[in-house]
Amino acid sequence: DGGTRPLSGFEQVFKLRPPPDAIYFMTDGAAPDGLKGMEIIKNNRGRTKIYTIAYGTPEKAKVPLQEIAAMTGGKFKFVSNDQIKNMEKKIKK
Repeated sequence: DGGTRPLSGFEQVFKLRPPPDAIYFMTDGAAPDGLKGMEIIKNNRGRTKIYTIAYGTPEKAKVPLQEIAAMTGGKFKFVSNDQIKNMEKKIKK
């Protein structure tokens, strides 16, 4: 049915030894059950920074991505649909 389901990915990455220094999490925010996984991030983040990138995301989906980045020392970046279209034009040239 599509949609972002990050929980299993975060479960797997937090099992890695040694843990990663950084995680880059990109999503369009189309998460059928919200961005579940906040608890696993809070409980397992250690020193791993999570950088979140939202592209063409609905406004309500930005907040959890900003929170994930803030709680782990990462950064949040929003890429609008217009920015994506401009990038596509440049790539096609």
